[in-house]
Amino acid sequence: MSQSHQLVVEMPETFHYEPVLEDQSLLREAIAMALYHHNKISMKDAIEAMGASRREFEEKLAEYGFPMMNDNDYLTEINAAKKYPA
Repeated sequence: MSQSHQLVVEMPETFHYEPVLEDQSLLREAIAMALYHHNKISMKDAIEAMGASRREFEEKLAEYGFPMMNDNDYLTEINAAKKYPA
């Protein structure tokens, strides 16, 4: 990642965050996956945020139980296919 931003999230006092602080890559992964799943970021942005390869990202999608492509990805693929006649 060339640039980074800090994200502040308020959690209840009863939330045990110590394990997350020990492994921030897990938190970064979960946030990227959730934002991608809810069509808030692109696959490219999610992969970059995670610092993963596309293959690693696709494997993580399966682990989270998310479909391989979201609605935005389908539209991108359809529009790209329209550019090339059959």
